[in-house]
Amino acid sequence: MFVWYVSGSHGAGEASETETPLVAWGAGISGPWLSSGLDGSSPAEWQLNHLRRRDVRQADIAPLMATLIGVPLPVNSVGFLPRSYLNLPERHIAEAVFTNARQISAQLDKKQETVEKNSVSFFYRPFHHLTRDGKLEFVSTISEHIDAGQYQEAIAESERLLLLSLSGLDYYQNYYQRLLLVCVSALFVAVIVWLLLLLLPRPQPSYSILLGGLLVNAMFASLLCCSAALIYGV
Repeated sequence: MFVWYVSGSHGAGEASETETPLVAWGAGISGPWLSSGLDGSSPAEWQLNHLRRRDVRQADIAPLMATLIGVPLPVNSVGFLPRSYLNLPERHIAEAVFTNARQISAQLDKKQETVEKNSVSFFYRPFHHLTRDGKLEFVSTISEHIDAGQYQEAIAESERLLLLSLSGLDYYQNYYQRLLLVCVSALFVAVIVWLLLLLLPRPQPSYSILLGGLLVNAMFASLLCCSAALIYGV
């Protein structure tokens, strides 16, 4: 029996409510690891303090199950194969981690292609930490390590590729975050200016209201045009 950690967002914050035990057994699963001392991080009522915890994220269960039953990893999975759960030949583990890395790298390629296609080339800023040539170099190096029987080196390089791919995914998924925050903030400023023009004393109310309305409309139209140009490439 193994324990994995999930942060709860509702209810109380005690460990007994925010952590769930994960039971895994059968072919390809390693046995429990005895703890060198009492492990007080698990709830006492679980009576598992004599075992070493091997926490995983919720997303990590998908690649673990796919590896054990020998099916392709889910296309949109962002899980990290928990190697400590596996009792397989070292070559099989190296190939499984390599498959995991390539699957997430393929997601990065698709996300990068989508963002690049819908962005104005002048404003587009790619993820520099992992280029397309860099990914090809990773794949070539890992394949050579596996063919040469250097499985630990292959696993280490695969995990590097996986972590960089996850960072790239996060980069492109939040690519327009700053732009949208700036647009929304500027819109709030425009509305505040217009309200001030309405509320402050003025010698020519009709002219001030008209000027304020034109200012808001102009700023709003400009923000919409800039957002559309940068996000959708129109």
